[in-house]
Amino acid sequence: MTTNYTVTAVRDVSADLKAEQPIWMIELDRGDGSLLHAVCFPHELFGLRVAQYGIDPEDFDSLLGIALHEQYMDLGPHRPDFVYHVDEKTARDGHLGRLAELRKQYTHNDPDNLFEKIRSAYDPNDPKNEERRALVFSIRMQKAMTTEGPTK
Repeated sequence: MTTNYTVTAVRDVSADLKAEQPIWMIELDRGDGSLLHAVCFPHELFGLRVAQYGIDPEDFDSLLGIALHEQYMDLGPHRPDFVYHVDEKTARDGHLGRLAELRKQYTHNDPDNLFEKIRSAYDPNDPKNEERRALVFSIRMQKAMTTEGPTK
């Protein structure tokens, strides 16, 4: 069964939450009279997933899809394709595979083009992306040195 959501608002809720980092909130309506649903994530999430999974920073649709669907993913370290237990390609393929399956179960319609607010604020050339990738590489190397984990 597919759950269809309609995007009703996109806003930065950092001030409301007195958050130390910027946070997006996407409000969603299922259209069935149930309570409004929301997905919240830090602005930095896209850069983190670029670093962890080697996702193309220009691939906004995949990054947004990850932000919308990760809440439904089992991402624990017990998974054989856990991001720090395997090489980048294996982790990416596993994550994008889970995303593809979840997109069949949960759709997010944006008739008012509200996601554009996030797209316009996102910088795929964020200079922090290289720092993040170096940190992820370091974690993978440490894992490889302590177990029979990945070396890339």
